Amino acid sequence: MILYRRTFPLKKGVSFSHYLEVLDHMNFSPYTLVIERIARTKEAYLETILTDYGSLGWTNGGFVIGGVLFSKATIKYLGKGDFILEASIGTGNLLMLSFYALFSVFSLLVIFFITLTRNLPLENMFIVLFILFIILYPFISKYFNEIKFLDRIGSLGSDIKADIKKKNKVKKIVKTIKN
Repeated sequence: MILYRRTFPLKKGVSFSHYLEVLDHMNFSPYTLVIERIARTKEAYLETILTDYGSLGWTNGGFVIGGVLFSKATIKYLGKGDFILEASIGTGNLLMLSFYALFSVFSLLVIFFITLTRNLPLENMFIVLFILFIILYPFISKYFNEIKFLDRIGSLGSDIKADIKKKNKVKKIVKTIKN
């Protein structure tokens, strides 16, 4: 299920392959990006791996499988200096998030029904809302942190310096590997 899709520009003079190469060499601590380029297409798969759970704290690492909500992403070059970054949530994380959300909504409805039928004060609802927020906060926090992370990856395309010498060096290396 794709939950993130955004178009980013590449800086003038920067090729898509150069962007992927720079992205491959960047350090996104505590995450590691694994980039798999698809031959003969302008597309690449990104897999995000969490390498240091301790640096994220309790709200961002342990409540999702593998510590990463958007573990798989795709970068597609559109031409004209633009590319799309799409990220999807894994099935296990989607099921876990759905369970927590449904449990929270069901609990809220039950407490609301009990409060209304027994003429209890509505102050009890604020306590329940606070508890439900605490239950859902790790997922909400993780979602927004990873959106910022994906925005950082995408905006890197417009921040790269066009280094012509490095481009030529990379082309020479690629030609020797093909031969």
